Amino acid sequence: MAVAAFRFWLTTANVSPWIMVDELIFSEQARSIAQHGNLDVRGQHFGVFSLLYPVLIAPEWIVSSGKDAYEIGIVRYAVFVILVAVSLYLWSRWWLPVL
Repeated sequence: MAVAAFRFWLTTANVSPWIMVDELIFSEQARSIAQHGNLDVRGQHFGVFSLLYPVLIAPEWIVSSGKDAYEIGIVRYAVFVILVAVSLYLWSRWWLPVL
């Protein structure tokens, strides 16, 4: 849990999205999923870069909007990263004796 807290602290050092274009597109698609159930960007059809990430962050747009949704997304992202890292570590420890 300390690693998740550190990751959250590290990501909150940035007051805005890191890669603006991608994060703007993903957040607009997540907002569209939460409100209308489609992947539009500001009411216009847009190509799909990723389906999983906008679906994962769409619940934040149901609960809140704007800065609050972004901050909730940062916390969830930090937890997801730690969960994946821990599960990958445990999985590799399980396979290591086999190899």
